[in-house]
Amino acid sequence: MINEVAQWAVLVLLALLLLGVLRQVGLMLPPPESRELASGTPLGAKIPALLLARVRALSNGGESTRMIVAFVAESCPACQRLLSGLPPGEARLREVVLVAKRPTPMFRAAIEATGYPLIIDEKGDLWSSAEVTATPLIMRVRADGVVEAKEVTHRVDTVAVPTWSGVS
Repeated sequence: MINEVAQWAVLVLLALLLLGVLRQVGLMLPPPESRELASGTPLGAKIPALLLARVRALSNGGESTRMIVAFVAESCPACQRLLSGLPPGEARLREVVLVAKRPTPMFRAAIEATGYPLIIDEKGDLWSSAEVTATPLIMRVRADGVVEAKEVTHRVDTVAVPTWSGVS
C-alpha cells in the first residue's frame, strides 16, 4: 500500500516536472510567424508621433539618421539575450533606443546599466500605439518615422545592418 502511494506521488511529481520543462521550452521558442509579422507598426508606415519624438530626443542622430527602436519586456528570455548582447560603448550603436513597458526597478536598472537610451512606457500607450504584440521587436526607422525593417529577434544587427554599414 505504501509503495503504491509512493509510486503515485513520484508519478505526479514527474508530470509536474515535465510540464515545467515544456513551459520553459515554449518560452524559448520564437513566436509563430503570423504573430511575429503582425507585431509592430507596418512596414512603410510611420511610427506614432509621440514615440518618434521621444526616440529622436534620445538618439544620437536626432533627425538626420535612421534609428533602431527595440521593444523589450522583462518576462521575455530573448529580450534578456538582446540586452546582454548589446556591445558596450560603440558609438555606432548609440542609435539604438530601448523601449520597456512597465519595468520593475531591477529590470530598469539592468537596462540602464547597458548605457543605451531608454524610454519607459509606464501606461503601455507607446506599445499599444505602435502595435507591439511580440518581443523583442526591433524596428529600423528612418528620420521621418517610416518603418524600413522590423523583426522579432534578439539580434539587433539583423535589422540594423544597412544603417551600420554606412548606407543612407
